[in-house]
Amino acid sequence: RSCRCAHSCLHSWPLFLSSFRSEHSGAVRSSIAFKLESGESHTYTALMTESTYQSSSLQPEDTTASLLQEQPSRSVRDGFLRHEDARDLPSRENTWGSGNFCVELVQQPDTSRTASESSNNIEWQRESSSLGADPIFGGGRVGGEGGRGRSTTRCRQSVRMTAAQEQGVTIEEYMHNIAVAKVIGGLSYMDFGKVFIEPNSVYGAAVLLPQLARSAGWPRAMIVHVFSSYICMALCVVLHTALLLYVMKEERVMDNFAGQMYLCDFGVGGMGPNGTPITAPRLYSWDQWSVRQFVATSLMELFSDKAKEIGKIVDPGEYGVESHMCRVTCCVVFIVSIMSELSNISNLVYLLFKTPSENESWFELNDDDAAGAAQNISESMENWLSQVRVKVAGMSVFWKLVTFLFVLLPKLLLWFMTAQAGINFLMETAGIDNLIVNSVALGFLLEMDDVMTSSLMPVQVQHLIDIVEPMPLFDPSTLETRTDEETMQRVEDLKNPPLLRFCWNLIPWKTLLTFFLTTIFVQFYYWSHCDYKHGRWVSKDVYMPNSMQFTILNAFFGSLFPLEDQTTPFWTMPD
Repeated sequence: RSCRCAHSCLHSWPLFLSSFRSEHSGAVRSSIAFKLESGESHTYTALMTESTYQSSSLQPEDTTASLLQEQPSRSVRDGFLRHEDARDLPSRENTWGSGNFCVELVQQPDTSRTASESSNNIEWQRESSSLGADPIFGGGRVGGEGGRGRSTTRCRQSVRMTAAQEQGVTIEEYMHNIAVAKVIGGLSYMDFGKVFIEPNSVYGAAVLLPQLARSAGWPRAMIVHVFSSYICMALCVVLHTALLLYVMKEERVMDNFAGQMYLCDFGVGGMGPNGTPITAPRLYSWDQWSVRQFVATSLMELFSDKAKEIGKIVDPGEYGVESHMCRVTCCVVFIVSIMSELSNISNLVYLLFKTPSENESWFELNDDDAAGAAQNISESMENWLSQVRVKVAGMSVFWKLVTFLFVLLPKLLLWFMTAQAGINFLMETAGIDNLIVNSVALGFLLEMDDVMTSSLMPVQVQHLIDIVEPMPLFDPSTLETRTDEETMQRVEDLKNPPLLRFCWNLIPWKTLLTFFLTTIFVQFYYWSHCDYKHGRWVSKDVYMPNSMQFTILNAFFGSLFPLEDQTTPFWTMPD
């Protein structure tokens, strides 16, 4: 890859650039013929820059040529020099320059050559030149990747020094301004829309693997991974549902058999479920209070003639929450712990709506690897997968419907029921220590898909989930900049957005959503289990269930399939 340009080619380069710069304000593409010492055919792209960029294409041929000293608008049909207006700029790989301009060369190898021919070292000789400035490069050769990197850095540094002098600042201040612009621009880039596959999740695998198998034509080797991803997802849904079912059965069936009323706002400062005022020394958890209540009731039954004396001496206390504020705080912590799962659900909805509704290939061969394969370069099988770009693409309406029914809908329903069961569980917890522990432990239910992915999913599927690239919802080419001035100009609007957008960005929407969801689920608990009496929420009348049976219909659709309870309540709030 090291090059040496013939002396006859660059001796008139400064004059060419002077004419180029003065005659053309737009981008101009020219072709210049060179003779290569090895006789090989390559295509190079040159980019000349001063304050604006302009482009030309260097076409090496088997004839000696030099830059014409006439104006570049002159048309030469022998292939030595020709040009045409163009608006696109070439990609950049290598930068050569001197003074206040840079020349950037991009090698495009001829794919028809053999591997041995491709490995030949093509050398060009370059002559130092300048436009009123000291040359950056001296004699010698630029070889390999290291030379290319050094030449690029030195040329860019020279351009930045010139720009700093024009702005009247030091090079350190100029570099700091560029760094500020890049930080602001990079942070703003993170707000641009993308759709991606959920990482390290059985739900993400259930979306990705069918599309990869479809793109490959449904080979048996891919069908195996599709089947395993759906099996793991189904197992995750079943286990998650079973655990939720048991938690809800404990709260809605077993607690009623134990005679436990709903906690609601029982606590210090009000009346307790036993009808007496609650004070701090008389406040107990359910386990303690139920035992004390049982002892007091048993003594009164055994010694009925001394019931009044026993009632005065044996005080069971009252059942209530130790800290209302701690209970609400733990509810907020629990909702925060499951907000990431809600973000994954919203991204999946976004994916279904934003991806094209037509079948597209979800993988393609990398350009560099395609060129290498065309040159018959030997490759190891262990590197094949790294040469393929796996990406999010379009899927048909049929596959979107399948994803909605079998992935999104169960995931959304499980999240909602987990949030509801978790809040109810915390609202029924009286002790401070139990509240803190349970607020963290309940989030494990929504992390089950991560655990199952790392434990049960085949390593091939895990690797595919890791390497899949998101689909941007914007044109990446609109984000490219070629000069430092262009970079700072692009970020100038991002530094000081309009006042309305600035105020909008100040609002912490995710935080507000967290508090809003906490309020909704806590209020739903009060509506379902409590009555508002005498300025506070107290438990509704509690009925004994007719059986211990509690099905998935009772758990997920309780309003349509209610439990069968006895007609007479076993506890009511004393007047």
